[in-house]
Amino acid sequence: MRFLKSSSGGANDAVAKYKTGIEQLKEIVEDIRQNWDSTKNVQFIVFNASNMKTELMEQGHQSITQIFGNMIKESVKELRSFLTELKDTVEELNQVCQTKEQFKKNQDKLAEVNNRKHLL
Repeated sequence: MRFLKSSSGGANDAVAKYKTGIEQLKEIVEDIRQNWDSTKNVQFIVFNASNMKTELMEQGHQSITQIFGNMIKESVKELRSFLTELKDTVEELNQVCQTKEQFKKNQDKLAEVNNRKHLL
């Protein structure tokens, strides 16, 4: 059961990765916006890259939106899985124990749940 296991920062690590990716994309978009010239003169030819600059910035913003969308989908999936596991554990703990071993197992599981309440 995932929620009973020690949390070694799994969720926090995932959020940190998303955050890092988003920050890097924001920096790239900002760099393009501020530091890339839309036009460049090469001798008598003028290159206009304003459409490319705009497209790159839009792609960056779309990527950021996709990252947020993926993060939301993953969060919902993990939450549903967590709730299912929690429900199964509660049902298991509510069953009447038939043996001493089963009672001990349920006692240990309940103690572990109580020790992990701060994670919930």
